Amino acid sequence: MKLTQTVAPAAEPILLADARSWLGFASDVTDDDTLIEELIVKVRHYVEKRTNRKLITQTWTVSLDFEEIVDEIYLPLIPLASISSIVTYDDDGDTTTVDSSNYSVRTGEHPRIVLSPSGSWPGDMREYDAMLITCVAGYGAAGSSLPQDLIEVIEGLTLHKYSTRGMGVRETVSGQLISIPNDFKNTLKSYRVFPI
Repeated sequence: MKLTQTVAPAAEPILLADARSWLGFASDVTDDDTLIEELIVKVRHYVEKRTNRKLITQTWTVSLDFEEIVDEIYLPLIPLASISSIVTYDDDGDTTTVDSSNYSVRTGEHPRIVLSPSGSWPGDMREYDAMLITCVAGYGAAGSSLPQDLIEVIEGLTLHKYSTRGMGVRETVSGQLISIPNDFKNTLKSYRVFPI
């Protein structure tokens, strides 16, 4: 199984204006706006990686070899919003779009594609990259779609990364280590999923 992101999120979970507000920036101080925007993106990637979830709507392709194509295909894109298409490839590289009447899709937290009782996959598929599934995953198109505690973690980690200048763990003048606060770690742990 090979995953490829084809359409990145069109927005981030938090807005620059909101980040500036809770960082306490005056309206005329814009020197660090680019840095804050970069940190928001890094924090989203970090949260997605730690939780194995896609936060904001994004499109991915899942490529399967012939041996991976079974009656029930589990997808590691959580939460799954929809399947746009399933296309198979034969040995000559010709494609067949699988009609959606051949399968059903379970979206959300436990995503999978299940072959319908009367459905079938095309029989003339090549051995490698035999099926390409186009999926849309994420809670929604804007940060307002996310659970509030995940938004709070993203806000807090952005502030944390800004105050430590994005170094994650850093030794201070007093010799104390600054690392990611345990409350944030615990919240992320509660959202972590392990795709099948």
